[in-house]
Amino acid sequence: MTGCPYSARVFNWKDPEVKLPPDHVYDPENNIPPVEGTVGKCVFCADNLRKNILPRCVSACPMGVIYFGDIIEDTVTNGEETVRFSKLMLDRAGFRYREELGTLP
Repeated sequence: MTGCPYSARVFNWKDPEVKLPPDHVYDPENNIPPVEGTVGKCVFCADNLRKNILPRCVSACPMGVIYFGDIIEDTVTNGEETVRFSKLMLDRAGFRYREELGTLP
């Protein structure tokens, strides 16, 4: 758990309250179903990305402050607007999370 500089890992202290059907197949791409005693992490809703749908956190954010995009193409979106990543960082006082650990945006 300590290996993730973004604090994006979660420890599953107990089995999920919502039970999946017995025939549900484990999906390693999405860490579903979570199992007690295991560690999971955000995978940006990979199932949605394959369908060109934004991650659930971006779609669900009521204030529109979570953006998702491609740093190489310098484009990000919050579902309502698409902007240049570099401009967004300058205009909105963006910062790199835990930069002291060598993280990338």
